[in-house]
Amino acid sequence: MVNLVKCYTINGAVYIDTEQLNGSITNLTIYTCHGTLFSDAEKSEGARTRGKSWVHRDTIFASQDLAEQNYNRVLLAIQNGSRRYEDTH
Repeated sequence: MVNLVKCYTINGAVYIDTEQLNGSITNLTIYTCHGTLFSDAEKSEGARTRGKSWVHRDTIFASQDLAEQNYNRVLLAIQNGSRRYEDTH
């Protein structure tokens, strides 16, 4: 039995096994709120292959607000980096 905790990405809530969170795994498996593997819960093969059944450790946060703040911070850094590159070339 997995012990799940609700975390957030820029795309919304995901459920992650606490053992994976406490470990050193980088790509964490996503579960449904009922404890089913996300990949097993998809209705069709096409849906399973289009979606990811894992999330990178660096992209999960304790709240949706924190996920959005991080997304905006990264987007701003990318935009500023692009401007600096264009200014030098």
